[in-house]
Amino acid sequence: MVIKHEIRTNSSELKGAVDQIGADIRAILPSQSSLEDIQSALQTYYAQYLFILRVSGDKLDLETCFVNLAIVEAPAQRKKEKRELKEQAAVFHRIPSFEAVGRANVHSPIPLEQLFDKRKLRDGNENVPKTILIQGRAGIGKTTLCKKLVLAHQTGLWRGRFDAVLWLPLRRLKAFRTCTLEGLLREKFFTQGLEQEGAALAHALATCAQIGRVLFILDGLDEIVTDTEGNEGQDLRLFLRTLLTQQHVVITSRPSGLDRSLLPSIDLELETVGFSQQNVKDFLNKVLKPEAVRTVQNFIQRTPLIQGLVNIPVQLDVICFSWDSLPMGGPTITMTGLYQLMVRKLWCKDALRLKKVAGGKVLRRHQQILASCLNEARAQLDATVVARLDAELMEWLYFEIQTFHFEGDRSILGCQDSFPEALLVENLGSVCSRKIILIQTLGARSTLSESAIQSLIGALKDEDTDVRKSAASALSKQSTLPESAVQFFVGALKDEDADVRKSAASALYNQSTLPESAIQSLIGALKDEDVDVRHYVVSALGNHFMLPESAIQSLIGALKHEDAYVRSSAVSTLGKQYTLPELAIQSLIAALKDEDEYVRSLAAEAIGNLSTLPESAIQPLVGALQDEDWDVRESAASALGQRSTLPESAIQSLIDALKDGRADVRESAASALGQRSTLPESAIQSLIGALEDGDADIRNSAAAVIGNQSTLPESAIQSLIGALKHEDADARRSVASALGQRSTLPESAIQSLICELKNGRADVRESAASVLGQRSTLPGSAIQSLIGALKDGHADVRESAASALSQRSTLPESAIQPLVGALQDEDTDVRKSAASALCNWSTLPESAIQSLIGALKDERADVRESAASILGNQSTLPESAIQSLISALKDEDADVRRPAASALVNQSKLPEWAIQSLVSALKDEDVDVIKSAASALYNQSTLPESAIQSLIGALKDGRADVRRSAVPAIGNQSTLSESTIQSLIGALKDEHRFVRSSAASALGKQSTLPESAILFLVGALKDEDWYVRKSAGSALDKQSTL
Repeated sequence: MVIKHEIRTNSSELKGAVDQIGADIRAILPSQSSLEDIQSALQTYYAQYLFILRVSGDKLDLETCFVNLAIVEAPAQRKKEKRELKEQAAVFHRIPSFEAVGRANVHSPIPLEQLFDKRKLRDGNENVPKTILIQGRAGIGKTTLCKKLVLAHQTGLWRGRFDAVLWLPLRRLKAFRTCTLEGLLREKFFTQGLEQEGAALAHALATCAQIGRVLFILDGLDEIVTDTEGNEGQDLRLFLRTLLTQQHVVITSRPSGLDRSLLPSIDLELETVGFSQQNVKDFLNKVLKPEAVRTVQNFIQRTPLIQGLVNIPVQLDVICFSWDSLPMGGPTITMTGLYQLMVRKLWCKDALRLKKVAGGKVLRRHQQILASCLNEARAQLDATVVARLDAELMEWLYFEIQTFHFEGDRSILGCQDSFPEALLVENLGSVCSRKIILIQTLGARSTLSESAIQSLIGALKDEDTDVRKSAASALSKQSTLPESAVQFFVGALKDEDADVRKSAASALYNQSTLPESAIQSLIGALKDEDVDVRHYVVSALGNHFMLPESAIQSLIGALKHEDAYVRSSAVSTLGKQYTLPELAIQSLIAALKDEDEYVRSLAAEAIGNLSTLPESAIQPLVGALQDEDWDVRESAASALGQRSTLPESAIQSLIDALKDGRADVRESAASALGQRSTLPESAIQSLIGALEDGDADIRNSAAAVIGNQSTLPESAIQSLIGALKHEDADARRSVASALGQRSTLPESAIQSLICELKNGRADVRESAASVLGQRSTLPGSAIQSLIGALKDGHADVRESAASALSQRSTLPESAIQPLVGALQDEDTDVRKSAASALCNWSTLPESAIQSLIGALKDERADVRESAASILGNQSTLPESAIQSLISALKDEDADVRRPAASALVNQSKLPEWAIQSLVSALKDEDVDVIKSAASALYNQSTLPESAIQSLIGALKDGRADVRRSAVPAIGNQSTLSESTIQSLIGALKDEHRFVRSSAASALGKQSTLPESAILFLVGALKDEDWYVRKSAGSALDKQSTL
């Protein structure tokens, strides 16, 4: 969504940075905007940023900086893989933090160069990630990662995928004068040289972005969240949405400030996990002298807390910066000693800078570093040190906010919760200037304790206007306020100071529920003389979804207000109501003709949110599809999509909108058409034409709509088959999905797909095989073609063919040997799909059995595993297969031993030598192997005494699952020796209830039990577990002598 209103925020800091680009950019910019020009200009621009500035002021090359990424697993990804990925590097134990991401699997690292490789995404599908979220705590290296991504592209990585990589620190977004993508590119990257040259380059780069050839790196989403809140942040929020919804985006954020409501659908979520042990060693060797390296390493090894600190790069840098100030030959450094040293060293550094910089400016970066380090270590200090530190921090806090107050900035330290809240509240009795500073710092926090809120409520009555403003502003950010505060803000809506009234409205906006009196006061404030106050009031009303009739009537009246922003806010608020009277609905329909395009757009969106779209709204919405503003057209198309039935004229208008010049409109029109299960053929043909659209989202939407149709003409199906040749992989995938949703395909379509299996392009062959695999029935010619595709030269085609064959309930015998041969394929996915197909056969021919026996000796563990699993599905096996499975019980890989043991379970009569091998398997280190071996022994009606003794030994295993599996195998024997019965009696006392119940059941299978066994079974009738009592009772019932 493009914003129509400009954001005007002056920033001397940004201007200074841009001015430094200077003549260098002007010198390299040619007169014509080519791709080479863009890349050259960007490379020159980034040259001044692609390094790391240490705390000491020294620069480090990015090549010597390390970034480790770990997958944050979605629920669908949490199932344990059969083979865990090897850990890329040893990592330190990470200190628990309020900014922990959670679910980050440090054993699943992603090397930077593989970031855009095809992989399983969060929705479970295999694809190249387009939208990536990377989280990490403060100082962990998120910005370093951004710089490394830019450098990687400059040195040739991903050049085939992206024409440009743009790093945009989001905290500076509000400083730009423009709210369009092209304007942003012009203002940030191409400000030097002739204006028309810069404009041409920005236009060319924006065009590249539109076709998906630009990677946007949006750095620090958490740093801009508060700027997008409330009415004043609405334009910035919409502009941010434009950036977040680009085709290829990497987003970085701290977890604590992340607003997920801003995010688009995330394909891949990662966490920067900090330095590994090797990274720490390499960094120390880079920045310290050899003797200092050894000293620091020894200190890290003997200090557990430090091990959790140094994996954060910026904290390790602070330690290295401070280390050279240690007294040589003195006592051993302690954590507290190092902590105090860091404070002194950084304070001295800033003090020196204060003397040298005009105007008293200091560098906040060092203060942020110190705050981060000190918070991690605070818990380790004694009370005396903490008290002294708190006093120093308070002075620091006052100084820092006062220093940067003239920039309109607020304490970053306050946002980071670097200072204890109680300390801030205790000092609210300070002089006025410091009181305001403390209130502003408290206001930067998202949540406050009750005592802090009460202190701020007290400050609302302060005689100083600025104190009252600051307190009102701080409280306005709290989502839950006590009744006393709410009532105060209701009264403050009539305060003589407009800023106080605005803060009052903002505070009421944040409350999830409001009393009737507050709502009525907000309605009255709609007539406030200050336009900004009216804006806040309308927004506050819009946060409540069940407004009384009087409020609705006031909002209807606001639709005629002279201020477009008031009208737009009124429309937005009405659109959020659960129910609306007819008059309000008709007023929204009338707003579709408002002179302001933003009002019209919101009106269409509000009408689309109605639970039932009235008939009277359809034609006005159809008319809005012709609006000059694309945002209005998009909202109108979306609104029409909410109605289950539409007249033919509306459908035709949506069909015409598929040719709109704006991609967003075309996509919304396709989506609206997709809500109809039956479309006229003209609509279907238009949608087929949209399969060639230049926008991938439109192609995908069109394919999905076609696939949802209950019936399709044969011409449409043939067009879909033709679209399998599309150059774009996502388009082919969407078309294949659309074809796959057809319950039946005509014979001509099946033959066309068979022909495509011989297409010269591997991606087309893969899609054809995938579509055939989704058919419930296939003619013999299709199955033979799929069998032939098992020898295709491209692994993805072979995998799709094997997967398609695995979907068949029955297959001809001619498929068996090719599938067995596919178990030797070089590609893991092909082997897995072939194994899945073979598992459908309960009886395989002797030749296939022999091939599987051979596969049990393959050098690849997954091949051996598949062979054992397939043999396990056979009802009977020849002795040669049993011998091979017995040998596999000694395989070095537990994943092979498990299916081998399980395969023997189905064999009812095993030779004695096989039984002895199963007995040996009872000592396996893997619980599942032991359980399967015990189950196989259970199925043998007669076991030798040596086997029974081994099972008795398993009753003493420390693992309950092993003991539980051994008991039934013992009890299944028709007669047991007295010593064996005594062992089962002992198992009646096992700590695990399932072992006790299994022991009772096993004893019950003996026709005659000694008196001691009967007495223990009687005792088990009082067991705390119901199932044990039931098993004991059943065992006693079977004794004929009772």
